[in-house]
Amino acid sequence: MTATSDQFRDILETEENVHMGNLIDIARHGIPSKVRGEVWKYLLGISKPDKAEEAKRERQQTQDYNNIDKSCSTEIVKSIKNQITRTYSKYEFFQQPSVQNRIVEIISAYTNYAHDVEYNSSMISLIGPLVYSLKKDSEIFWCFEALMKKIEQHFSEDSLPDKMSRLMMYIRFVHSELANHFEEEELSLNDWSMSWLKYLFSRELPLECVLRLWDTYFSDGFDLHIYVCIAILVNCAEELQELEISELKGLLQHLPVMDMDLVS
Repeated sequence: MTATSDQFRDILETEENVHMGNLIDIARHGIPSKVRGEVWKYLLGISKPDKAEEAKRERQQTQDYNNIDKSCSTEIVKSIKNQITRTYSKYEFFQQPSVQNRIVEIISAYTNYAHDVEYNSSMISLIGPLVYSLKKDSEIFWCFEALMKKIEQHFSEDSLPDKMSRLMMYIRFVHSELANHFEEEELSLNDWSMSWLKYLFSRELPLECVLRLWDTYFSDGFDLHIYVCIAILVNCAEELQELEISELKGLLQHLPVMDMDLVS
């Protein structure tokens, strides 16, 4: 059961130290939207448990963000805005020019800050939940930077091809009929699993599902992600087995709303 906003505030508004163990214990079961951004900052390590240095740390983060170059080419600006419109076509929030301009600025700052990183369209779906949940651009930026580091670390421990092989092995073990159907329809793992594994369902699931799922991921880490992939496949197995390859790809790339408490 999801804890209430007041229960989260009891932990967050302590005078001395935020008890991270208690925060994680309730956050993994879902975070109310009113406090999600504040909680995510702690789970991603942007806010620290020691409250004594909180104000100073926030000022420094804001100053550091303000000092980052946010320039980018007109072509990149256009590409980012087009991708926002495509990715979040159903969400009025992301169609606002002010929101799109903020995303352009934050992603430009990130690509200038991380010198070995170039813009790619997957950044839009990964930054979207952060923009939706957090208020200050500097907070969004540092949370995004932390998220990208965590994803990089996750794949440094176990490569994407290895994860894809494990995923197929698990599908065969858990639901052989579905695995056989994928083979009969000549559905390649590359058609869907690469995006599932790399981008934490930010491209495939509706935003409200991504937000809930990431509550758990930020609390417990990304190691459980492959098992969530299996749980989602099992949840959709009956419908998937009735589809031909083009429809299979469509459903796997655009998953329906589902109860994330049942799969995470």
